[in-house]
Amino acid sequence: MKKTHPYLPFAVSALLLWLVVCALYGWCQYAIDPDGTAYLTISARYASGDYLKAINGYWSPWGCWLTAGLMRAGCAAIPASLIINTIGATGYAGISQSLFLKFNMPRQLQWALHVALAVFLCSAVYWQSFDDIWECFFLLAALRIFLASGFIKSPALWVAAGITGALAYFSKAYAFPFFITGSACTIWLLSGKDRRLAVKAGAVTLLTFFICATPWLALLHYKYGIWTTATAGQLNMSWYLAGHPYYKSGIDLLIPAHYTDSPYYWEDPWYANGDTPHFWDSLHLAGLQALRLGLNAGKLALSLVQLSFFLPLAAWAAILWFKKQGGEPAVSGRMRVIALHLVLFPLGYALINYEARYLWYLVPLSMIALAETGVFKSRMVKNALPLSVLLAISYMIYPVYCIIKMKDEGKAEYRLAQELKKAGVHGSFTANAHPKYMARLAYFSGDQYYYLSDRAAGDSAILNEMKKYHIAHYYRFGEKTVNGEKNKRKDGAQPPVPVLFSLKTYIVSSQPAVTVYELYGN
Repeated sequence: MKKTHPYLPFAVSALLLWLVVCALYGWCQYAIDPDGTAYLTISARYASGDYLKAINGYWSPWGCWLTAGLMRAGCAAIPASLIINTIGATGYAGISQSLFLKFNMPRQLQWALHVALAVFLCSAVYWQSFDDIWECFFLLAALRIFLASGFIKSPALWVAAGITGALAYFSKAYAFPFFITGSACTIWLLSGKDRRLAVKAGAVTLLTFFICATPWLALLHYKYGIWTTATAGQLNMSWYLAGHPYYKSGIDLLIPAHYTDSPYYWEDPWYANGDTPHFWDSLHLAGLQALRLGLNAGKLALSLVQLSFFLPLAAWAAILWFKKQGGEPAVSGRMRVIALHLVLFPLGYALINYEARYLWYLVPLSMIALAETGVFKSRMVKNALPLSVLLAISYMIYPVYCIIKMKDEGKAEYRLAQELKKAGVHGSFTANAHPKYMARLAYFSGDQYYYLSDRAAGDSAILNEMKKYHIAHYYRFGEKTVNGEKNKRKDGAQPPVPVLFSLKTYIVSSQPAVTVYELYGN
């Protein structure tokens, strides 16, 4: 029988990915979250040449740079971001196939898992329109370079790994500490007894990484006045520790954006943030951090199961592979590298939070680990097809759920934005609805949204804050907001009716309706 091309499963998977992404565009095109509105705004700044504002410590630049390139070529922002994300997803699938081949994964299993990858990546493209997929692609590419034959003796591959690691950092800041730690441990494992060569390979790899990353570090220092790889880690750690942000002095009910042309303060939360407490500041905070670690252990388990209900088994196998059997390693050195990355990658999130998307890097690694457990290579298993299909299905369950969940997500905000424009409502606003929906509304309408941090606040307090920032409108939603979510306070009472707004009002005939109170005319 004539052998098929080794990358044929990837080619079919990539074709399926692009077809499904295109088919789902009408279903998911408005499903952008507050993170997405920030990334799209930054991309537009790069595209228009507004570079100083575009430099951002909270949101990584790689996806923005690529999206801006398509926008300058005439592509609309949302389609541009989806195209760029799908290119990253295609690269992710291609590197996965290279790793499958490196570990001699059974062909039948390759086909099954590539169907799963197509579904998973299609969901990922729409679920998170920036950073995560590209970070995973570059980290997987760096891992593949580490596993290349002769890596430990090839200076060219050392340099290539360092460059790829820097690109991963540009894609998402988490890659900075992980690449340093992961590459050092990986090179040490691969070097065998020649530790001097390991030190040399590691030094060249990391020096290349730092040289490539330094220009971006310098730009962040120029803008923020501090040396940092990103502002996201510091802010997120303090927010999850305290349970809420601490805003700067003078910021009370309404949280302003830093730039007058920004849709929402979330474009760069650094400027609104005040104190950033650490767990070592007090015994109380240390206790909170201990509780957070326990909570995050549960979130990690849930996130792993969401990726695949077999993934915890892969993680457990990875831990066991570090034990020696009869004085010898349980698996090959290359397989121990896979095990190392499976265990090491999630650890950096332990102090902050876990979501399934944070762990997308583990998907192909867990597939390889599960294929190596012996079940798919055992002579006792005469037909591995049912097991291959079951394993593939386990990686598709949560992505399919996410795709269904994204149906028409954001469409109500888009329609409301069009109705507001028709009604002549234009200008800055605040609202008694959840910020994730209002951020979307602000992006679609082109108006600036001031986040109301306490939706239980009284109308006089809201009015005073609106006067302070010269905010044009207050949007009051009734019992339900734009997505049908119940719009009630924690105590069950309705949000306050701003009776002091006795000026011009608009009743916008959306579903559900929203009353717009105008404080300052357009």
